[in-house]
Amino acid sequence: MTSIRRQGWTALALLALLGCEAPAPPATTPPPAAPGPAAPGPAEPKKEADAAKLSDTEIAEIKKLPEAEQASALAQISCPVSGALLGKMGTPIKQKIGDKTFYICCDGCEDEIKTNPKGVLAKLNK
Repeated sequence: MTSIRRQGWTALALLALLGCEAPAPPATTPPPAAPGPAAPGPAEPKKEADAAKLSDTEIAEIKKLPEAEQASALAQISCPVSGALLGKMGTPIKQKIGDKTFYICCDGCEDEIKTNPKGVLAKLNK
């Protein structure tokens, strides 16, 4: 019983240390096809193409935001600090630097916003 408890505490400590910087598990989607000639026809709107990158679970987390904020979080897709997809680590957290409003994946990313706001804005504007 003690070794099971010790293993649990060890796992919890590792999780706390790694936070949102932990490597993401390997993607289960197949690799993209080799580039070829583009199919004729209208291009898919960027918003719909980006939203397709999110899983149903991630979209469900974003849908927990107030309705007026959901579209901007869906359009943003990923956290400017960690690069993780929004909704992957729970409901995205709304942030603001100056007049720019955006979302991060978890509270672990808030420190970077406080210490390097210009760097975060630069990543956001890419």
